[in-house]
Amino acid sequence: MIYRDVHFGNFLFFEGKLSGYIDFDLSQRNIGIFDICYFLTGLLAEETDDAFAKTEWLETVKSVFAGYESIIRLSDKEKNAIPCVMECIEILFAAYFISIRDISCANHAYDAFHFIQNCEDDILNVIS
Repeated sequence: MIYRDVHFGNFLFFEGKLSGYIDFDLSQRNIGIFDICYFLTGLLAEETDDAFAKTEWLETVKSVFAGYESIIRLSDKEKNAIPCVMECIEILFAAYFISIRDISCANHAYDAFHFIQNCEDDILNVIS
């Protein structure tokens, strides 16, 4: 099972520590790396084209995967699929926003897709 809606608005904290999640209506059976990829692509919501944002985002990618792998080891196939899964998430968002005629958000998803596409090697380097 995957959660499919990982973002800070759905996190619960107790005494400064993550204690749980809310809002399970999008949960489904799917690939295990989806939630991490969804969360990390969501962090691109602010900016995708400046070097500081890229460096900072890649450091976050590295930290999130290190934390995840301290609990659940990812296979090489899963690691190699991560950029593709991130790109697919952004393509789905672009298609959704086009369908509701929100061209601004569609363009942002398109930009995020290209940002991830241009970072594929960097992503693979920080998670290996």
